[in-house]
Amino acid sequence: MRLKIIAVFLIIMLIFLTILFFPVKRNYTFFAFSTVCNITFYNLNIFEFKKMTSKAKKLCEIYEKKYSVNINNSLISNLNLYKKIPKDDELAEILLLSKKVSEKLNGKFDITIQPILKLWGFDNGLFKKPDDNDIKRELENVDFKQIKITENSIIIGENQLINTGAFSKGLIIDKVYELFVKDNIDEFLIEFGGDIRVFSKKNKIFKIAIKNPETNDINKVLNIKSGQSVATTGDYERFFEFEKIKYHHIISGITGYPEFNIRSVTVISDNALNADMLSTAFFLADYNTILKNSELFPFEECYFFEKDSKDYKIIKK
Repeated sequence: MRLKIIAVFLIIMLIFLTILFFPVKRNYTFFAFSTVCNITFYNLNIFEFKKMTSKAKKLCEIYEKKYSVNINNSLISNLNLYKKIPKDDELAEILLLSKKVSEKLNGKFDITIQPILKLWGFDNGLFKKPDDNDIKRELENVDFKQIKITENSIIIGENQLINTGAFSKGLIIDKVYELFVKDNIDEFLIEFGGDIRVFSKKNKIFKIAIKNPETNDINKVLNIKSGQSVATTGDYERFFEFEKIKYHHIISGITGYPEFNIRSVTVISDNALNADMLSTAFFLADYNTILKNSELFPFEECYFFEKDSKDYKIIKK
C-alpha cells in the first residue's frame, strides 16, 4: 500500500513538473488600444510564458500612452492640442509613410480625417449623420500636405487632428514581434483586433482564414510565412444605421463620407504597420487603382471584396 501511495505521489509530481516546465502551446488574451489582443506561443513553458506576457503587456501600455488620442498628454494628444511638438523620430517616420500613401491615392486616405470622424461620432460612439455643410466645412481641415516634419519639430495645421486608427495596431504588433524575436521565442502569433503577425524558427506556414462579409463564412484561407503580417479592414467593424443606410467608420478624405463600393480589403505585407495602413488605404481606393499601381505600395498580396460580389478579387506581386 505504501509503495502505491509513493507511486501515485511520484506520478502527480511528474505531471505537475511537466505542466510547469514542459513547453506547450499557450494563449494570452488582454485588452489594449481599445481592442481585444491575443498572443499565442506554440512552444513555451509556464515561466517563460509569464515573463513574455508581462513584457508584452508593459510594452503595450507604453505605446498606448504614446499614441492614444484618448489619453491626455500622449504624444498624439499633445500634437492635436498644440499643433507643434518636438520631433519624435518614430512618429515622424510613420507620418511620412502615411503622407506617401496619401499622395499616391490623391488624398482619399488621410490620417488628418479625425475632425470628420468626430462629426460622425466615431470618436465617442455617439453616432449621427452630419449635415452636409458641416462636412464641407471640416473637410477644409483634412489635408495631409499640412503635416510638416522639420529637423526639430512635427507640425500640423491650426485646425487639424491626427487619427491613429490606421496604424496604431500595426505599430504595436511590430514592437511586440521585435521583442519576442529578440528574446529568442521559437514560434508565436500576435493578433490585435484582427491584425496578425507570425513567426516560426522552422519557417512554418500559418493558415489564416478571411471571411466573406456578405455571409460571414470563411471565403479564403491564406498561407502566411514567418515574419509576414495580415490585416483586414471591413465595413462591418464599426458602423451605425440611419434611415436604413449603414454608415461605417472608414471615411474618405475627399468626400467626408464612408466608401460604399468595398466591403473588405485584406493585405499581406512584410510587417504589421504596412498591412494595417494599406488595408485602410486600399479600402478607400478601388481595385483597379491598386492593380495598376501595385508596385508603388509595400505589400505581397491583397484581397478586395467589392459590394455585391461573390468572391474576392486578388492582387499578387
